[in-house]
Amino acid sequence: MIVNADSAQVYRDLPILSAAPSPGELKRADHRLYGMLHGVEACSAADWAEMAKREIADVHVSGRLPILVGGTGLYLRTLLNGIAPVPSIDPEVRNQVRERSVEKNRTKLKELDPEAAERLNPADTTRIARALEVVLSTGRRFANGKNSVKAGSAI
Repeated sequence: MIVNADSAQVYRDLPILSAAPSPGELKRADHRLYGMLHGVEACSAADWAEMAKREIADVHVSGRLPILVGGTGLYLRTLLNGIAPVPSIDPEVRNQVRERSVEKNRTKLKELDPEAAERLNPADTTRIARALEVVLSTGRRFANGKNSVKAGSAI
């Protein structure tokens, strides 16, 4: 059985953009975790890993071998190694951060968490936004001290 490990292929709205299996391919082999979410639903690496664990266990119970396929290394690393817990982010904070440019977010992150800003690639829109969301929502720095989030794990 084939278990999807591609972050885009979990969405049913993106079959062509994500190169999801065709209807014929889906008939030839049992495929799991393909197209099961609507495009507006969020699916983090941690969410996917939990779903994948259930699917893999189900495949094993049936006496078959799960074959994980896909292009999202973070999903596979999360399945194999786990992921640092990430605090809930206030949706209003997320919207405000995601509406601003990466340059503005990085400038704000430099002010609030200079170590995270220095460590992250200046062009990494997603990680910079996530680090800033954590700081603004929790008041904690992204990667310092006991109560911080491991860098890179939240994306």
